[in-house]
Formats: sequence, C-alpha cells, structure tokens
Amino acid sequence: MVEDANDLKKTIEKLEEAVKAEGVRVFISRHLCSLLESNQFRAQQIIPPIIEVDKDKCTGCLICVNKFGCQALNFSEDVKKVSIEQSICRGCKVCIDVCPQNAIYEVDA
Repeated sequence: MVEDANDLKKTIEKLEEAVKAEGVRVFISRHLCSLLESNQFRAQQIIPPIIEVDKDKCTGCLICVNKFGCQALNFSEDVKKVSIEQSICRGCKVCIDVCPQNAIYEVDA
C-alpha cells in the first residue's frame, strides 16, 4: 500500500485496512519533503493555499500544536488561541484534519 503522507484521512483508512489484513503487510507513506516543496513553490512563484483559524471555533486545546507540531502553528498566551504564520505555512492542509474543533480551514480563492 502506498499513500500520500499529507492525506491524513486516507492514510488512517489504509493503515486500518493493513492492520485488519492477513499476513505480511507493507505500508509506504510518501510525499515530497516539505522543504523541497517550499523551494519549488518559490522557484515557480506558486502561492500555497491560505490556511486560517476561526477564532470563534478555536478552543485553545493545543492538539494541533502539540500533536501535529507544524512550525507555522502559533499559540498566543494572551488570547489562548492558535494562529497560522502565513510566511512559513506551505498549505499542506494536514492541520485542517488534525483540529478536533474544525477551527482550521482553507480560505477560498
């Protein structure tokens, strides 16, 4: 089984299938290195998707920050909410799947 590492929902589905299957299983999770992808975006002048946090939905649970660990996710102690540093966000959208409050979303182009 081969799956895109940035498609969290499909990756989880495939891993669950692999666990239930009989015999030896191989699971390959792949995606272009984030640093290389960011360099390609810049070289080709591609603007990644804009990802934002709905401050009304964000509860400050920190699951996105602690469990996902993306450097673009910042927690403000002042407002107890998460924000996204757009200058380093590469638009992979994994944080959207990680947030249990559905507070992280892609801005429509």
